[in-house]
Amino acid sequence: MYRLQQLFSQWPNSRVGQKMRIKRIVLLCVAAMSATGAAAASRNYTRRQMGRLVPRSVAQTAAGRSQPADGHLGQITGTLVDFDGKAISGAVLVLKRLGGPLTVDGPQARTDDLGKFKFEALQPGGYSFAVPPDTDDYGEPRVYRPGDTVTLRSAWGGTGCVITGMVTNSSGEPVIEALVQAVRVRNSDGAAEQASFSWRDFESSALTDDRGIYRIWGIPPGSFLVSAGGKSFQNWGPPGPYDEDAPTYYPSASMADAKVVQVVNGQEAAGIDIKYIGDAGHRITGAIRGLNHTDTQNTAVMISLTQASTGRVQAMAQVRASAESPTYTMTSVPDGDYCVSGLQVWNNDLNATSACRTIKVKGADVTGAEVVLVPLASISGRLLVEQASTSSKDPDCKSSNRTPEVPPGAKGQAARAGAAAIDTPVSDSVISVSPDKTPGAGEGSGSPLLSVFTLAAIPDGAGDFMISKVSAGRYQLNINLPSRDWYVSGVTQPGPGSKPKLIEDDVALKPGENLTGLSISVRRGAAAVSGRVVSGSEGKPPLPPLLRVYLVPLEQGVTVKSAGAAATEQAAALSSSESRATAPQHQSESSQSTAAERLPAADVPVALRYREAEVLSDGSFVLANLAPGKYKLLAMPRPKNETAPSDRPLTRSTEGRARLLRGARDQGRELDLGPCGLAAGVVLKY
Repeated sequence: MYRLQQLFSQWPNSRVGQKMRIKRIVLLCVAAMSATGAAAASRNYTRRQMGRLVPRSVAQTAAGRSQPADGHLGQITGTLVDFDGKAISGAVLVLKRLGGPLTVDGPQARTDDLGKFKFEALQPGGYSFAVPPDTDDYGEPRVYRPGDTVTLRSAWGGTGCVITGMVTNSSGEPVIEALVQAVRVRNSDGAAEQASFSWRDFESSALTDDRGIYRIWGIPPGSFLVSAGGKSFQNWGPPGPYDEDAPTYYPSASMADAKVVQVVNGQEAAGIDIKYIGDAGHRITGAIRGLNHTDTQNTAVMISLTQASTGRVQAMAQVRASAESPTYTMTSVPDGDYCVSGLQVWNNDLNATSACRTIKVKGADVTGAEVVLVPLASISGRLLVEQASTSSKDPDCKSSNRTPEVPPGAKGQAARAGAAAIDTPVSDSVISVSPDKTPGAGEGSGSPLLSVFTLAAIPDGAGDFMISKVSAGRYQLNINLPSRDWYVSGVTQPGPGSKPKLIEDDVALKPGENLTGLSISVRRGAAAVSGRVVSGSEGKPPLPPLLRVYLVPLEQGVTVKSAGAAATEQAAALSSSESRATAPQHQSESSQSTAAERLPAADVPVALRYREAEVLSDGSFVLANLAPGKYKLLAMPRPKNETAPSDRPLTRSTEGRARLLRGARDQGRELDLGPCGLAAGVVLKY
């Protein structure tokens, strides 16, 4: 049993621990609510800090994995600093092993007086930081492995930013014990928040005191919408005097007419006074259909209400499914367009979800907004490392310096010793999926509650993997390889007539579908590029925010059609090898290599050769796991999506790649990368 109070008290700013609440709320439903009922669940919470709820404990699920030999355990080390580069001491960090069970409890480490930390005795595989969160500018968690040295930046070391002001009514009298919430809608670079279900929505709130004054501290820089009144969007907790009211947004408006509050790191935004309107909020009610288990005593449903344009959570409700006809109720909902969806928990496990249903609230309550649950889906397949044919030889990258140079102090970058090891097992890979459309944003999108978790899998020794608990929709496939010497040479799924279909961008899943036969081919001999982007104009103005580097293949002749023919031959060879295998599900790595040796090499599709990477604050960048070939390297800011309902990288769509190809005609730097090639110290002008 894991005690959150310990984690809270171990951070210099106890507000950091509250970011865990999103995952822990879902997990409490998984681990506690199903088994003990709503009354017991309510006892698992204690009121703390400014009227919010903090879970007392979370039942920990066993991973069920055997511990590797001591010789295979590793460590992740690094330094935690604030946005000014000052060390954060006495902070407890939490890692999450990707592909593991749906739990937020993981290895912990405390920073010393210099902000340094060390995670020891880690199993092989990929890890992400649960506390503090560490994601790229698309909201995807960065992946680290034992042997990495990391520099993390966080706003949680001190007071961070502050928003403060007074809430008064129409007569100028103070509004006492009103819940004031600040939701970040843009980060410090001006980009729309990507997460549909953000932990930041839980952390930034305060109650007004007897003078009507509130103070929200320890928040990251960016742009916020500040509101007073209504319930916290979790829709949980003891009743308050303004729970039934629609929130009043700063300065005195509805959400549609709210004024954005901008805060700069380490500074205070004072005078954010709200003239409270006090209009009554509306109710949304509906039935829950499609419960696919008769064991209703161990079943619970979590309902989320999201803003249709952005996917941001407006309210949540929890429902016990013991009633014969379960229903849900959302209160204090302001006018607007929304999506409502549900997530079913049965027997301590996630079990079913519903697609978002759009509803409109305008001046009245809404009834009959049904939530129809459908089973979750899964994706399974195999990752294969291609072997050289008898007439050729795998590139030998062992003798070359295969780790691109990483400037010291670069945000979120890791320098891994021995990253070039050719004998790296496929079981160190991480395969994950991310939804093509932000969950909770628009009709048919998935439940935002599932976006709490990174849907990932770790292949076994044979390369077999399965990603479960996936809702229906379209998903991008993310393949994180453990060796800098590997690159992806092809991805296929079964097509019509059992012929493999090349996957360029995403895969589609139907409710309850078990998509099998996904094949990911990997080759040795990858190239890498590292360097720095500098201003190419006089006066050297600062680089713009959201700047990225893009690698555009100049050899555009390798088409889907030609790659598909090779993929067909490859799949046939794989099918033949599988039919002769005595243990197709869990064969040894040596037998997997033997099977892969018979697979003919396929041309790398053009779509897989487009790559992109963040440009860090000092202008540095790293591109690794690249297919050899001729490229154009260019820098440009990524598109800003105003509402971010769908914000995929340019390299992951046909339209985005066409835009990059046009841009590469007039700008950029040509690179010719051979097998195992390393272009280090590249200076790219912007």
